[in-house]
Amino acid sequence: MKSKIDLPPVEEVVLPKLFNLRPGYYLLGLIVLVLLLLIFLIGFLPGIRKGGRYVTFGAPLSETGILLDGKYLGSATHQYFVPSGDHTVAYVKADHTYAETSIHVDHPVFLTNLIRRTLEIPSPPITLSDEETASIVSFLLEEIQEISKSLDYPPQFPYQPVYADLYNDLEALGIRDTRPIVDLALSLISNDTMRKEAERFFPVEDPPAASEPENDRILPPVGRPTILVAGDLIIEGYAYEGSSFTMGDGAGPQSDYASVSTPDFVLARRPVSQYEWALFIEENPKWSKSAVDDPSYLSGLSLSTRFSTNRPIYNVSYHAARAFVQWLSQKSGKEVFLPTEAMWSQAAYSQEHTEYDTSLALSERSVPLLGLLGGVWEMT
Repeated sequence: MKSKIDLPPVEEVVLPKLFNLRPGYYLLGLIVLVLLLLIFLIGFLPGIRKGGRYVTFGAPLSETGILLDGKYLGSATHQYFVPSGDHTVAYVKADHTYAETSIHVDHPVFLTNLIRRTLEIPSPPITLSDEETASIVSFLLEEIQEISKSLDYPPQFPYQPVYADLYNDLEALGIRDTRPIVDLALSLISNDTMRKEAERFFPVEDPPAASEPENDRILPPVGRPTILVAGDLIIEGYAYEGSSFTMGDGAGPQSDYASVSTPDFVLARRPVSQYEWALFIEENPKWSKSAVDDPSYLSGLSLSTRFSTNRPIYNVSYHAARAFVQWLSQKSGKEVFLPTEAMWSQAAYSQEHTEYDTSLALSERSVPLLGLLGGVWEMT
């Protein structure tokens, strides 16, 4: 049987009081203070430091620019953060201020970094003179004319809805007789994408059927292979005899048949390569990227004569292309020039099989000419 052991007495531990409060109370108070501090830092401080709202500006006219207190914000189709306070808003289109208004943005502070506080400004009334209205209409027609320069809009290229803008703006401007404007706008339709959009807003008449030639179409003869020697450059090409043939297919909205003639000419087998352009720049430094005052010239390219590549050159101007063919003329002793549309069509018609190039890397194929369709834009 175990004997009982008597333990010495132990004094009770008592924590000291703080501000006459027991430890449990001031620990609880400390936790509450921390929580209140977190609520302030998260819920109130961001709003106190950055007060304002995300504002959407209603605009009666399409592609309206917003000026806030004299500074350009951007298009009215977007939402912008506007600091709290009183502001002046100007609505601009085609360099004309057609409306001005004053707005007041309050200063919300609670949870502004978590809850997006917004404000919608209604569309203001339009105040324009007849001359300013005519200028805006002219701007709309110029946009349609610019879009009509393309005969096709593949899915990879965005299309700007110009007829929707025209319909909206004519109604907002309150023009009574819109028929002459609409007729002119519809006459600029040059592709099916434009036609489909225009039909949603205006009555569009079907284009007249293209007149077929009375006789069978006359196609040009096939070219024969040849080369052009320009110094160390050897450029493959195809020689074509001068010919008269029917150009066009009547398939597009503004397409028709036309009888054309060409002289004897030679067309290079492939587009001008980046390596060939690098050689051109090496002998003509004035056409280097740094020497030409045009940010789009040779944009995205880094050319070098150290590496031979057949990838086609792009982002060059018409004047640069003219200078290039003049350089080839001097080096080869033969007349080198940019082909005309008729020459290009003759080469295309005489090629039995054509493939649309969707890449700049032109693969060797059995067809005579490479990059004839698709790829980069050609200078003609």
